[in-house]
Amino acid sequence: MDTMHTDNADELAAIMRALADPVRIRILRLVADAGELTCSPLAEALDLPQSTLSRHLRVLRESGLAYSRPDGAHRWVGVNADAVNARHPGLLASLLALG
Repeated sequence: MDTMHTDNADELAAIMRALADPVRIRILRLVADAGELTCSPLAEALDLPQSTLSRHLRVLRESGLAYSRPDGAHRWVGVNADAVNARHPGLLASLLALG
C-alpha cells in the first residue's frame, strides 16, 4: 500500500512543476534572501518584463511556494516556508542551499 497520500503526492508534483523553471528558482532564492520583495525590484534583478514576472509568481503562488501581500500600491512577495516545510520538511532548505 502507498504510504504517501494522493493529495500530498499531487501537491508535491505541483511544487516540482513550479520548480522546473530556473527563473522561478531564482525568484525563490532572491525573495528568501530578502525576506519579502516587491515586484519592481524582482523584475529589475531578474531583467524580466513585469508581465513575465507576474506569470512566474502566479505559478509559485498556486503551488504554495510563495505568497503575495498587498500593501497600498505595492504587492510584496514572500516564500511560504512554514506551510511548505510543514508538508514537505527540508524541501525549501535543500533548494535554497543549492548553488
